[in-house]
This record gives sequence, C-alpha cells and structure tokens, in this order.
Amino acid sequence: MDHEFHYYMTYLIAARSGFNKKDAETLAYSSQYIDNNDHIFNISPGTDNHYENYISQTKNITMPRKKLFRIYPIFHFVPGKVLAKDSRRKDGKLHHLNTTPDNKNANQILDSALETNNLYKIGLAVHAFADTYAQQKQYGGTKVEKYNKYQWLDRVLANPVKISWFKLQREIPLIPIPVIIEVIKDKIKDFFGVEFSFKYSWKDKNDYKNSHWYRFQKAVKELQEEAETILENNTLSKMELEEL
Repeated sequence: MDHEFHYYMTYLIAARSGFNKKDAETLAYSSQYIDNNDHIFNISPGTDNHYENYISQTKNITMPRKKLFRIYPIFHFVPGKVLAKDSRRKDGKLHHLNTTPDNKNANQILDSALETNNLYKIGLAVHAFADTYAQQKQYGGTKVEKYNKYQWLDRVLANPVKISWFKLQREIPLIPIPVIIEVIKDKIKDFFGVEFSFKYSWKDKNDYKNSHWYRFQKAVKELQEEAETILENNTLSKMELEEL
C-alpha cells in the first residue's frame, strides 16, 4: 500500500472512529512514516542526549538477517495462519512466515498497541494490520494536512545543511552523496568553518523527547519488543530457526 491508504485513509478511519483532528493526524502520520523511516540517525553523539533510532523499513535485502527479521515480520508482513488457503504458494508449499489477512498475530499486536493509548504505537500496528490485506480523502469539514515525510524530522533536528543533503539523496538516490562529501569535505570545512559529517544534533536538546519524531521512534522500539514476544509464542516457537 502507499500513502494514499496508510496516511489519508487511516486518517479518515481514525476520524470516523472518534479521534479528534490532531490525534487522527498523529496516528495516520505514524502509520505512513513506517515506510519512510529507513535511515539510522546518529544524533548528538558524545553527549547525554545521544540517540540512535531503529529503522522500520528497508529496501536493502542485503542487510544482516537479524535486522531484516526484526523489520519485515513485525511492521509489514505479520505471519498468519500457515494452513489458510490464501497462504499457499502456487507450488503448494507452505511457510510459517507467510502473512494472511486479519491474522491472529496482527490482531494481538494491534490489541496490545490499543491498550497503551499510544497514538504512535497504534499507528505502527494499524499499518502492519492493513498490510495483511495489501500485499485503498478527506473527512468531514476539516482539511487533512498534506503528507510530508520530512515534517516530523525537520521539527526536531538541527543541521539544516546536512538535512538538505539527506533529502537530496532520498529524492535522487543515484547521487553518491557520501562519496561527494568525502571529496569536498575539506572545502566545506574551509567555507563553513565546521567539519562536515552525517552526525546530527537536536534543535532543542531540552525538549526533543516531546517531539513527534522521538515519540514515534520510541514506539518503534517498544512495539518491536512486544511484537517479538507475540510472534515467538504464536509462530516462531513452531519453527526451527538459526540463532538470529
């Protein structure tokens, strides 16, 4: 699914369910941002405010198996009922990690998130639940804010030059930004008077924990831990897996 469903349709459903506009937008943004949260930010290293996030999406299938395993079955392809008709491959083979619509694991992960009343965590779980069907604009008299995948990031991180480089690489991925920077970093240092690197800092080191971005990232880590327990009990314990 794309942002038309994960953001706009999720907002509509949340609003129709009784969430106010602000909360519906937070929930819907969280639901979509899973797919855009594919970069590890090293923020304020060497300080008391040092933070590194977990990614919740990746298109790099060469990543270590452990990292792939904690992303795909939890946030995108929640394992379903292995004997369900729609889980069978064309060759008739089955796999415990195949996802199926409205499955037990996805429901338990969603129930667990709903019990916390954490909008970010609910958004994460709603995305995963919707994806069990995927793999569909506005509501009432209020206009839905246009989705901007950099909105939460821009509000919390300083270093506008570095963020601009990051965005450029995301929009034109064929440009080898890190290579270019290695070539010109001495000139950047001479011009800006600072050593250029891909380390970031907070706009407000005293209030960043109240930001949408930080709360979303905190929810990613919490939901991952909770979902791993659910999957272990329902699915993974039935499989013979190498140590991940």
